[in-house]
Amino acid sequence: MLFDGVIGRIDALMLLGMMIAYLFFLFGDAKGEIEYDENFRKERFDWIKSVALLSVGFALTIGGAHFVVESGSNIARFFGVSEWLIGIALIALGTSLPELVVSIAAIRKGNADMSIGNVIGSNVANLSMVLGGAAMVQPLHVRLASSAFDLALMCI
Repeated sequence: MLFDGVIGRIDALMLLGMMIAYLFFLFGDAKGEIEYDENFRKERFDWIKSVALLSVGFALTIGGAHFVVESGSNIARFFGVSEWLIGIALIALGTSLPELVVSIAAIRKGNADMSIGNVIGSNVANLSMVLGGAAMVQPLHVRLASSAFDLALMCI
């Protein structure tokens, strides 16, 4: 997609189609793995408590990521770090913090497979949905020679 220097709307449709195909694959793959415990006692679900906790957790996660990005950017500017390096390092860190928090929580609860799935799903979603969505709005022009380092770093 990058060899012609443009990620156009056709490329964007392919990326979004890739995400849809990936979701179908995930849902189809998960059908046979659901196990039901017949001894499971159905308890009353507390919607108010769940929505409140979800809202607080969401706000704290987003607020924490924003705080890290803003504080890190200000400190880096104070020491004369270039805007490019700030963008590569701190912005990437700030946008990845929610996934990192979920992954650490999953590992602490003994669900390492959830952590690995979170990392893979996050990368697939960022590459296909975000890039595809942005290219649908406005075709993206990319200079391959100047982006080689960024692409290599992303693959690593």
